[in-house]
Amino acid sequence: MTQRAKWLPPELKYSDYSGNWDKFLDDIYEISTYDFIQSYIQYEGSRLVYDSRIENGKEVAFGHIIQRGDSRAGDRVAELRRCERIPWPKPILEHPNEDCISMWENTRKSQIEDVNRGYYCGLTNLIIWSSWVGGPIE
Repeated sequence: MTQRAKWLPPELKYSDYSGNWDKFLDDIYEISTYDFIQSYIQYEGSRLVYDSRIENGKEVAFGHIIQRGDSRAGDRVAELRRCERIPWPKPILEHPNEDCISMWENTRKSQIEDVNRGYYCGLTNLIIWSSWVGGPIE
């Protein structure tokens, strides 16, 4: 990663937890809960959709953020790099107009119109896929 932007917090390092996975998981869950449940993210009148259904004791969205694999096959596993980057999604989503961020979208119509947006942050080499309730960016 090149120089970090002032609005981008440092990532968490599992190595700072002396191998205590449970404490590390508790801390990243606390960050995720604050960023996506206790507060919320809004952009041009659209609000981020956060899947708060509970699965294995935590919100489904939290699992999607920190895990990889096929949920239909039941083989989702935590990925350390995703976990360490848990402080980044919210500030990236809040700064879509920064030069280091590319954003693209598509709209799908189901019961409500929602917008799916992809974000790529060149500083972090991180891609975030998100759903928003509201109209497309104009």
